Amino acid sequence: MIPSIVQRLARTVIVLSVGFGLAAALVIGTIVTHETDALLDDALRESAELLLGLFELEDNDLPDTSGSLPARPHHERVVWQLRSLRDGHVQLRSHAAPDQPLTPVLRDGYASTADGWRVFTLTGRTGALAIQVAQRSSERVSARRELVAATSAGALALGLGLALWLRRRVRDELAPLRRLTDALDRFDPVPAATPRPLAAALPPPEREELVPVHDAIGALAERLARRAAAERAFAAHAAHALRTPLAGIEAQLAVAQREADGALRDRLGRTRAATRRLATVVGALLALFRSGTDAQRVPLRLRELVAQVPASGLALDVADAAFSADPDLVAAALANLLDNAARHGASAVSIGWDAALGAITLDDDGPGVDAARRDDLQRGLDERQPDHAGLGLVLADMVARAHQDRLRLVAGGRGFGLRMGLGTRG
Repeated sequence: MIPSIVQRLARTVIVLSVGFGLAAALVIGTIVTHETDALLDDALRESAELLLGLFELEDNDLPDTSGSLPARPHHERVVWQLRSLRDGHVQLRSHAAPDQPLTPVLRDGYASTADGWRVFTLTGRTGALAIQVAQRSSERVSARRELVAATSAGALALGLGLALWLRRRVRDELAPLRRLTDALDRFDPVPAATPRPLAAALPPPEREELVPVHDAIGALAERLARRAAAERAFAAHAAHALRTPLAGIEAQLAVAQREADGALRDRLGRTRAATRRLATVVGALLALFRSGTDAQRVPLRLRELVAQVPASGLALDVADAAFSADPDLVAAALANLLDNAARHGASAVSIGWDAALGAITLDDDGPGVDAARRDDLQRGLDERQPDHAGLGLVLADMVARAHQDRLRLVAGGRGFGLRMGLGTRG
């Protein structure tokens, strides 16, 4: 499978955006963890300084007991102990602080204990008291986790939002290329009947990068149109040049057949049939190159049109129908289709008109083809691969395309069936 530019760019954008989000989350998490620890440590220090200052003001009235300070029941995230510097015993504590000293030694600064406390110790100016303010390590870890999760989620959400936005921008920026592709799918440089440059038939380039592509396509279209026009003119001239000698040969053979007798007359009859077949092919070539232009529609009656077409010895059952189409193109197509039917073993052909589809219908009594071969023929016509179908089918399809329609091979009937659409409904 050919890689897609859009999918590759989208994957790259998503990977980069998610990678950016993860990297940002890691960096932010590291910074938040460090700053949270610093902020919580500062809170312990400020609490210790505030409490010690208050206790020193009331130093003479402090009880010499290990009891806790009375307080209403509440969840205490930060605890404290007021300790004597003389013997280190707990003189007063908050109601959630442990009974035993937080640390065995009173030393100013921060410490982490084995039983999960983060402690800040501060000694007083009088040298009699020390305050210890502590917080559970689990509380600090929980606070860090919540902050890191919130900031990381924000960073990842930002990365994802950026990825979606960039993906949409990539799609929008590639939209002109898709529109140019759609325009090229409808663009046909071969019928160069317009006097303006073929590049002007394309939509103007919407991005600076598409200007050389647009110009190159226009130049290629001009070259193709000139080559197709030259080939069409040569083939048409050659076909016209062949018509006159073919008509003379057929006339001379007709005279010779009347004057001959026996086996020679039969041989001349077969030669005349081959000559008429060659004339039909030449007419088909002329119609083939005319079908590259727009059809010249005029009102027609199906029986009158078929009466002018060589029937190749077939028994014809023709419907009485009226429609509008190019008589020369349709007659050439019918002549070749009838010749095909005769050469493939048919003896009778029904020619009708499907008003709902706007199509001429042909059904013969020949051996027909199986479903696989019919699908192969239809695929060759759809993909414009003449090697998959004979001249008669290719010509009929081109005549249908000149009428803005298509040739369809159908199942059923007695033998081989088809519908040549002429773009008229009702």
